[in-house]
Amino acid sequence: MQARAIETRYKGYRFRSRLEARWAVFFDNLGVDWEYETEGYNLGDAGWYLPDFYLPNIKDGLWVEIKAVKPTPQEDAKLLALVDATGKCGTFRVGEPMINVQLGEFNHLNDKHTDGSLHADNAAMNCPNGRWDAPYIFCLCNHCGKVGFEFDGRGDRVCSAIDHSSHHGDKGYSGNHPKILAAAHAARAARFEHGSRT
Repeated sequence: MQARAIETRYKGYRFRSRLEARWAVFFDNLGVDWEYETEGYNLGDAGWYLPDFYLPNIKDGLWVEIKAVKPTPQEDAKLLALVDATGKCGTFRVGEPMINVQLGEFNHLNDKHTDGSLHADNAAMNCPNGRWDAPYIFCLCNHCGKVGFEFDGRGDRVCSAIDHSSHHGDKGYSGNHPKILAAAHAARAARFEHGSRT
């Protein structure tokens, strides 16, 4: 018998799994606006698709699809079709928001190489017209505190308050910012027991 995810209530929403609910807790603790399963799409040859999350204030709108395991090629194709159809970027997040203690930074993956280093395969951000890059992680602008989703967690790319004219003007790595770490811990510690109205 195949195990089934437990539907979970949080903030008036009925999530298809606790994993999705934990990501909602993560977004709430970061102060990131989110929408859950707001619209389904007919993507033609790719089929029908109901994306998990839409973050309207991240990257001019970002689709976030939550998976317990690495996405299949068919799931990859659907996300890419959604990105092209809507003109908004999209990403898979595999597993819970977690702390990668070995590297001392925040990451969103639990799929590791045999040597313990993290896969970047599912940390990619896919954008219209086939553009993609990895790894992308949530981070903060070190100057204004705005949350973003940037390559390598480079917080200096989140807002325009930074002078990027210098050689190192787009770094400001902040994927391990205390606010990010606290949000990940809150997500992992969240309890949704027996009708809890968290």
